[in-house]
Amino acid sequence: MEPKLREVYKTDGSWVDIVAEQMDFPLELNEQLQDIWKGYSEYVTRQGLKSDPNQFVAQFVDENFPGL
Repeated sequence: MEPKLREVYKTDGSWVDIVAEQMDFPLELNEQLQDIWKGYSEYVTRQGLKSDPNQFVAQFVDENFPGL
């Protein structure tokens, strides 16, 4: 996937870097997402549930990018 993204957007970097650049994400977003994931994981664990990365991502995108 990275080679195609580099070709399409005529840039270097990992796919994460390229997507972040194209979406105009702030530089600190990765750290913020890790903090949010940690909070989510702790919350569901207290509820006796297992953290579900797919559910987390779907909910995060629905709440923060409603037009996607």
